[in-house]
Amino acid sequence: RFLAGYFSHAPNVHAHLNDGQSLPFAEQAWLDLVFSANTFVELKLGVIWLYAREFARALKPGGHAVVDYVDPTTREGWEHLMSQPADLASVYTFHAPGVIERVFQCAGLTIERRYQVGKSTFVVAQRRA
Repeated sequence: RFLAGYFSHAPNVHAHLNDGQSLPFAEQAWLDLVFSANTFVELKLGVIWLYAREFARALKPGGHAVVDYVDPTTREGWEHLMSQPADLASVYTFHAPGVIERVFQCAGLTIERRYQVGKSTFVVAQRRA
């Protein structure tokens, strides 16, 4: 409800509720872009794998997925890990870039680039033709 209200002025933006493991769309190869911020930073690798497969299924060939995760091999990711109080220790997950790249590649996506924004490493992945 929050997102639907927040984007009510943008007729080309639609918010959808999902089950926490898949996209709520039966259609295949119809999306141009999937964007997720501050969600994958909390997901276990198995759930990231499920979503990567869903992205590859739902994206058009050449379509993009943009997500962020916390990479402990970066200075920012490591500092985030070291700064977590005990009550937040179970909230964030930390994944090395090679692991994320392998998951996305196995799902049919190619990592085009990475960029750092605070604790988050954003990846831009493209669905292969």
